Amino acid sequence: MTAPHRTASPAPPALVAVAHGSRHPEALRTVTALLDRVRRLSPGLRVELGHIEIDHPLLAATLARLRGSAVLVPLLLGRGHHTGHDLPRAVAAAPHLDARIAPPLGPHPLLAEVLHDRLREAGLPRRPSPARGDAVVLAAAGSRHPCSAEDTSRAARLLSARLGGVPVRPAYASASAPTVPDAVRDLAVGGHRNIAVASYFAAPGYFADRCRAAAPGTAAAPLGDHPALARLVLERYRRALGAAPGRPGGALTAAWTARSPDFCRGCPVVRGPGVARGEAEGEGRIAPWSGGAERRRSRLPAGRTVIAGLGPVRKGDPTPERMPPGDAGYLPSMAGNHRSDAPAAHHTPDPDGPYDESDAERWAPEPDKRPGRTAFQRDRARVLHSAALRRLAGKTQVVTPGARSSDWDATPRTRLTHSLECAQVGRELGAALGCDPDLVETACLAHDLGHPPFGHNGEQVLNEFAHDCGGFEGNAQSLRLLTRIEPKRFAPEEGTGELVSVGLNLTRAALDAATKYPWPRGERPDDPESPKFGVYEDDRPVFAWLRRGARQHRQCFEAQVMDWSDDVAYSVHDFEDGLHAGHLDPNLLLADAERQEVFATAVDRYAPAGTEPDEIAEALDRLLEQEWWPHGYDGSAVAQARLKDATSQLIGRFCLAAEAATRQAYGSGRLTRYSAELVVPREARLECAVLKALADLYVIQRADQEQVRAQQRVVVTELAEALAANAPDGLDPMFRALYAAAPDEPARKRVVVDQIASLTDASALNLHARLVRRR
Repeated sequence: MTAPHRTASPAPPALVAVAHGSRHPEALRTVTALLDRVRRLSPGLRVELGHIEIDHPLLAATLARLRGSAVLVPLLLGRGHHTGHDLPRAVAAAPHLDARIAPPLGPHPLLAEVLHDRLREAGLPRRPSPARGDAVVLAAAGSRHPCSAEDTSRAARLLSARLGGVPVRPAYASASAPTVPDAVRDLAVGGHRNIAVASYFAAPGYFADRCRAAAPGTAAAPLGDHPALARLVLERYRRALGAAPGRPGGALTAAWTARSPDFCRGCPVVRGPGVARGEAEGEGRIAPWSGGAERRRSRLPAGRTVIAGLGPVRKGDPTPERMPPGDAGYLPSMAGNHRSDAPAAHHTPDPDGPYDESDAERWAPEPDKRPGRTAFQRDRARVLHSAALRRLAGKTQVVTPGARSSDWDATPRTRLTHSLECAQVGRELGAALGCDPDLVETACLAHDLGHPPFGHNGEQVLNEFAHDCGGFEGNAQSLRLLTRIEPKRFAPEEGTGELVSVGLNLTRAALDAATKYPWPRGERPDDPESPKFGVYEDDRPVFAWLRRGARQHRQCFEAQVMDWSDDVAYSVHDFEDGLHAGHLDPNLLLADAERQEVFATAVDRYAPAGTEPDEIAEALDRLLEQEWWPHGYDGSAVAQARLKDATSQLIGRFCLAAEAATRQAYGSGRLTRYSAELVVPREARLECAVLKALADLYVIQRADQEQVRAQQRVVVTELAEALAANAPDGLDPMFRALYAAAPDEPARKRVVVDQIASLTDASALNLHARLVRRR
């Protein structure tokens, strides 16, 4: 029998590494060694070198001898004239090629790792500290281009975070200020005694040597052929393609958007032959690289130049290029995924991506309503438009919504604003690590939907009331709401054919990502007595379905990102609210008695098990040493701006720490589902615990708040008793129907709990007044 003919897979596009070029004798040797590492990481991938000037081969000669397709990866550390002008012009001069230009290597957390290692090799202490007078000058080439200094400043912030908060000042060899000697002098005047110079150059050269010579002490070598730099080169290549990382030579169909402002503000895109103006201004295109019939189906003309800086983006999405420094606190790596409005072929995940058909499966199958949206975009939209999310606007975060006093701002944070802030943090962190950003955002928006009126205070009362029907837990209630209570989709029940609610009918991956505690009541593996659990007994069938293929008790990667984003958002923002309200005086944190109380609260309630008070002290002192830490607050406009900057700095500090540590552990590929664990450095967790302890001590434990909480507990207790005694009277129509259909007393009690959990703070007070006070 003749074997069936197999069509050979097309070769992947060549990777063209674009170096600047230098007369330094070690420059070409270093770049060559780096590309040898790239080839070893990705056998079979064609890797070529082209120089912008001086060295051979020049980029024009390299492109001239290539055929087919190529991705240009600039071995440059930021945006500038070369990335915005020289590279597009070089590709436009090679019309025989289908070419994409990846973003420059920096800024990126992997570069912070390389810089850290080079500093350590040069003699920087293992744990540098501002308290000992340690500081670093980040020496870069310099450019008159407006984006160059912005990128270098972001790189300095990444390095500072990697060094545990040590001040890092950018300085330049030419074209920009300050120079390295000026930066060293400024730091010395500021009291820094141990000043090291980090060499922010890809390879040795005249500028690198001059900057190192200006160091008063420790002077690091350039980035060179560090293994992490080789991984970053491949990361840029794969992101430009849009293919799943770790799969060189796999299916290379990809979407992109040629939006020049997102690649480099002010740099026009130099279009290749046949590129229409509308395409250059940002219209997305699906462009297979396969040639032949695939090319005929593509609307992308041959020879088009594509700048693939961020992959698909949509207008209004925050990106590192659009986000001002400190905005929302988190400046992710340029490798992050962002939502696209460009139509996709269908709503299921890319078969060559990290998500499969099982991840996009729904409990009740549904046809596409509008082709072009992904399954996870539909999930996000369903949660965003749900009544359950809107109700969070009326549920307590720290103080009761609408509460007025001389102390509190008239608009304190609510569960809704917290969920939106958590979603922003989670979306950016998840995208930077390779998760689908819509999937992570959906989990963050949904994570608090099940919380009852009056927050954790109401949760405790309902748990006591429901002790004989399975208890109450806000996260288990969220799952119940998503899969049963929130009316969006109905489906025939298996066996009876009766239509029953399946809630929002989200995908398996979305439900799994929103599951913070993947175990039933009493089955937490490390603490069976814990009150935390994620599923009620009668919701086990859907829980078993969504956990199909998952390791028992293990969170998926997206749920871990959601969990850390939740911790970051509420710890930072509760601290901010406490300062804004005047409940917390930062100067008290210098008094020993106050510090001891903070340490005790953090160790008892928020820090990882086994934490010593001395570790909390070190964490607090690290924060107090930051130049942006708010040492006072008077409510003025300037003070409010400084406080908001501190909030942004804290969020960025915690997220970047997790991103860098996770990348160090798992590399630069897309991390999703059960392929990795989120790595949060212990130092970051302890600093987060400090902020939680501060909010607990100075806001939550205030005497007047305890009186309010006591009255709230009375309201929920009396309301539960009244509804249980009078049901179905007092229940909303949908809960009346569920109550009538309940087979036994525990099931009827669960309906009462569901009703109360759905109330806002104000509606709980109103229903209590109607059912209880009238008696």
